[in-house]
Amino acid sequence: MQWSLLASIFVGCLTALMYAFVGRTVQGRQVAGEGLLAHRAFVVWWYALAALSLLGAATTFMGAFGMADLGLVLTLTYTYFLLVCVALWGLLFYLFYLFTGGARRLIPLTVFYVLFYVLLVFLINAGQTRGRAPGAAGPPPSSTRTPSKVPW
Repeated sequence: MQWSLLASIFVGCLTALMYAFVGRTVQGRQVAGEGLLAHRAFVVWWYALAALSLLGAATTFMGAFGMADLGLVLTLTYTYFLLVCVALWGLLFYLFYLFTGGARRLIPLTVFYVLFYVLLVFLINAGQTRGRAPGAAGPPPSSTRTPSKVPW
């Protein structure tokens, strides 16, 4: 194993701990009234960043030790994109609240990120080829989906 992979795993875990510490510190602040929802969204941002860093370290670890099969890689990819959507939702809602002073953008922002995540999952699934065993030699088979079938 290369030392750079070990360093990457270490830095990813250390970064996750730092983000979680910031999230815990922000969570400990006393907020009351209308700002409570925005405060919680900001805490979600920090915890999602911590989870993303930890997931990156775990992915590097599994790749370094050859433990990455297709099902696991897809599961980690779906989880990664879900965490990115949750983190961005938390940050953007917090920023909208800071700049507008109201929580009226919560529902549209939530709907947007749910639909965005569904689109990401669709694009991941639409881009997969079918009919080839992992590690099989030879040219790759043609995809079951052609570019003309993409909705845009």
